[in-house]
Order: sequence, then C-alpha cells, then structure tokens
Amino acid sequence: MLAIVGAALLATSCELEHSSNGKLDGFWHLERVDTLQTGGVLDMSQEYYFWAVQGKLLHVRNTEDPYTGYFFRFRQTADSLVLSQPHSNGGHQSGNDDGDIPITDVKDLRRYGVNSLEEHFHKDQLSSSRLILSTDKLRLYFKKF
Repeated sequence: MLAIVGAALLATSCELEHSSNGKLDGFWHLERVDTLQTGGVLDMSQEYYFWAVQGKLLHVRNTEDPYTGYFFRFRQTADSLVLSQPHSNGGHQSGNDDGDIPITDVKDLRRYGVNSLEEHFHKDQLSSSRLILSTDKLRLYFKKF
C-alpha cells in the first residue's frame, strides 16, 4: 500500500514540475535591440541583460547587478508572448525579505526591451538557440545561453 501511495505522489510531483513552455524555457541573452521607427540598432552582445523563463514566470535582469531584476507573469501562443504583472525583486536573496514589489512605472523596464506594463510581443523566431520578439516599436534578438 505504501508503495502505491509513494508512486502516486511521485507521479503527482512530476506533473507539478512539468512546463508547457517548449523552446521558450531557458536562459536568454538579449544581444540586440532594433528601433523599428528610426532604423536604430543597439548592440547589447557585450552587456549582461538576460531573460530567464521557467514555469509561469519570466525574470529579466542585468547579471552584473546582483539581487536586481523584475518578474513577470506571461502567457504565450504559437506566435505571441504577453508579459504582465511586473514586480521588482524584493531582496529575498539578500535577506531583506520585503517581498516582490508591483511595478507601476515602466521606465525601469525599458532597458530590457519592455515598454508597457502589459507588453505584447510577436514571436518572429523561436528555436532551441534563437529568439526574436517584436512590437510595433522594437525588435529584440536573443541567444540561448
């Protein structure tokens, strides 16, 4: 009987860890940002801006600045990615457990290519190593790290 209960719990826990994000899951390096209206190109390949996708959360941060970054909820379809409910990292890792703080001003998110508190991206390309997202203003180029 105990073996059956253990097997059932194991099967349940495996389902809890299952992600349906497909190729989007992982650690993405933001390498370039194109401004579509002006034709501008910003090379970020030597910068440390990353997007990490796991489960139902997307975390953006500059890895040179510890304990920073922003969390988003997200949803995706075959051709779109929508980020919403941004929160700043509340310092859990630093021991200042203030909790994650809701973002109400988009200005700090712009350095990550996010210009709206609910940002709608079109998936121009998604493979196991490359991701290209676009809005009506920007095109973001990522490489899987």
